[in-house]
Amino acid sequence: MSLYKWLDISPYHFYVRYRFRKLIPETRDEKSPVSFKDLDVCKRCTEENIRYYYDMNEFKNKVGEKPMRVMDLFGGVGAFSLGLKEGSDCLTVTHALEISPSAAKTFKCVFHVFGIAWCKYG
Repeated sequence: MSLYKWLDISPYHFYVRYRFRKLIPETRDEKSPVSFKDLDVCKRCTEENIRYYYDMNEFKNKVGEKPMRVMDLFGGVGAFSLGLKEGSDCLTVTHALEISPSAAKTFKCVFHVFGIAWCKYG
């Protein structure tokens, strides 16, 4: 497994290249290389994280072929929908609901959704 994949698997993973004997070293020459074999890691947690990483990648690949459709109930100008679109490759906003006609028009122009409904009180 590559270093970048290891770091992507969990926010708790980090990479250590050197160690110092003292907390505040006097020179950088005091460093000594660290091997991953020298580090204490929880084997069970590591295996679970690796399995989760591969499961999520498999899920993204399957759903990426046909993203799940989402309806934005509070369309506004589309901030939530933009977050869904940029934050996930497996979701696509197809419909939205908005109370303001001008916001509904803006939303429809920006996102090219199939349907947007707006309504007014009273």
